[in-house]
Amino acid sequence: VVYVNGKPIAEPWIAENISSIIETWEPGSFGGQAVGEIIFGDINPSGKLPLTFPRSVGQLQMIYNHKPSQYFHKYAFEDISPLYPFGYGLSYSNFEYSNIEATFSNMDKSMIDITFKLTNNSNYTGEEVVQLYFRDSYSSITRPVKELLDYQRVSLKSNESRDLHFKIPIKSLAFYDLDMNYCVESGKFEFMVGGSSSSSGLISDSLYIYNRVEYK
Repeated sequence: VVYVNGKPIAEPWIAENISSIIETWEPGSFGGQAVGEIIFGDINPSGKLPLTFPRSVGQLQMIYNHKPSQYFHKYAFEDISPLYPFGYGLSYSNFEYSNIEATFSNMDKSMIDITFKLTNNSNYTGEEVVQLYFRDSYSSITRPVKELLDYQRVSLKSNESRDLHFKIPIKSLAFYDLDMNYCVESGKFEFMVGGSSSSSGLISDSLYIYNRVEYK
C-alpha cells in the first residue's frame, strides 16, 4: 500500500494485515519514481516520522512527549500505544543499539557526552537517523516523559559497527521553574538513544547532576 496524503492516516487494519506500507505524503512530480526505486530495492529507505500516528480519533491528542499523567490513560480497554510513534521509520537494514554511557565531558560539568555503539546487522548498506531523548526524573514541576534532545544521520555498510556520540551542553536540559527561573535543577537525568521515540526500542543510561545551575 502506498499512501499519498497530506495528514496522518489512522488505519489499524491496513497496518496489521498489509505486509508493506510506504508513506509518501505529497511527493510531487517525481514521487512515482521515488516509490518505484524503494519497491525495487534501488534505494534503501531511511525516512522518519516527524509526528505521531494515532490508532483512532479517540486517541487524540497523541504526542510522544506527554506528561506522566496525560493522554495515554483514556480508556481501560483501548490499546494505548500509537499506531506509529514519533521518529518511526523502516529500512531494509536492521540496526542494533548497544553500550550506551552518559558522562560529563569536562571538569566544570557543563558538557555531557552520550556514547553508544550502532551496528548494521544486515546485508545492505543503510542510513539510520539516531535520536537522543532525555527525561528529568525529579523536578519542581512535571516535565514530559521524553524530550527530543538531538539527532544525527549515520550511514553504515553491511555488518559494520561504529562507536558514536552526542555532545550536549547542560543548558539543553534547562527549563523555567515555578519562579520562572531558567535553570537546570539537581537530580537524575535519563538519556535514551534509539531509532524512534518508542520505549521498546530505546537504550538508556542515567546521570546525576548535584548542583543547580541558573541561566540569565
